[in-house]
Amino acid sequence: MILTNVNIVTPKGVIHHGSVIIKNKRIHTILDTVLSSGMDCKGMRLFPGFIDMHVHGTQNADFMDATMDSVTTIVSSLPKEGTTSLLATTMSESLDKIEKAIQVIENPLTIKGTKILGIHLEGPFINADYSGAQNPSNIIRGSKAIYERLKKATKQKIRVITLAPEVQTNAFLEYLSKEDVIGSMGHSNATHEDAVNAMKYGIKRVTHCYNAMSQYHHRDIGLTGAALLYDAIDIELIADLIHVSEPALKLAYKNKKDRIHLITDSISAKQMPDGQYSLGGQPITVVNSIPYTQKGALAGSTLTLNKAAKTMQEITKADDVSLANMLATNQAKALGMEDKLGSIQEKLLADLVLVDASFNIFLTLINGSIVYQREGLHEYHDRKKL
Repeated sequence: MILTNVNIVTPKGVIHHGSVIIKNKRIHTILDTVLSSGMDCKGMRLFPGFIDMHVHGTQNADFMDATMDSVTTIVSSLPKEGTTSLLATTMSESLDKIEKAIQVIENPLTIKGTKILGIHLEGPFINADYSGAQNPSNIIRGSKAIYERLKKATKQKIRVITLAPEVQTNAFLEYLSKEDVIGSMGHSNATHEDAVNAMKYGIKRVTHCYNAMSQYHHRDIGLTGAALLYDAIDIELIADLIHVSEPALKLAYKNKKDRIHLITDSISAKQMPDGQYSLGGQPITVVNSIPYTQKGALAGSTLTLNKAAKTMQEITKADDVSLANMLATNQAKALGMEDKLGSIQEKLLADLVLVDASFNIFLTLINGSIVYQREGLHEYHDRKKL
């Protein structure tokens, strides 16, 4: 397969009106010329496939449904927003329900859609005072025994665990530091000191920065301040101008440019009309595409990653390379998979997304195969048709 007449967003810069040759699921050759055959991309931008490290569901399906139908619905629908890989994200429900959910989360080759790279346990080891849309009755303190139980339940690898460090024992934090898992501070009332202590145990990531966490104060900068202060901390960011304001997006970009993971935190109500839904066993009301709990708290989002990218670029004026980092490259590095995916380089898997100037998705490739294509692209063999 050949994509040509395309602006290729590589780690070293944008190659204007170039070509990408794909063979055996991988990027075989990147050229700085337009070829006489292939798919005419009409000068649009080619990004690495987006990686969403925090997604609960879409189209009335949630990973916590614990059914293959829901898993299939989710992975089949996300390529249309450019998401080629994800972490299936759970909620703070009973251990039995979490265990059941992660037992069925897999990505069989029979499902043509977004790749599941592993599990993101959002809870239950969080702070009930910052539960947000999570059910406080299911929140518990972390332990080796509980984590081992969940780890053994799934065919997938647990990649990320969101926890509140201030309510964990140092013994549990030390245990996690020896596990192959990314600790992420979130739903937390951590002080600056708590955050620094967690960093000593290798926990250097923050879940949906600004949201459901202790805020900045001049005598204790809290988890929000620590996230923005320390260069080593990666941050998730929901760029929808609902969870995070325009100035907050600018502040995060200014301080964390190379450490941002754009996420959706999307729930089953995404790509659905306003109405009544559920999240983590709790009723959710969606008004003007914004999900709320019965107490009026934000309950995830209906955001798509291509819309997040558009908003982030418009607000921060980030260049395309920086945006590719926030959508894919930073995530791949965090997951230790940068030698396989997350950027447009020869020999890497051909997970690619073609977008126009407004970040509308025209083409999504996963492992070199087309999984979503918008009308308007075609193969051509006559150079004059360019």
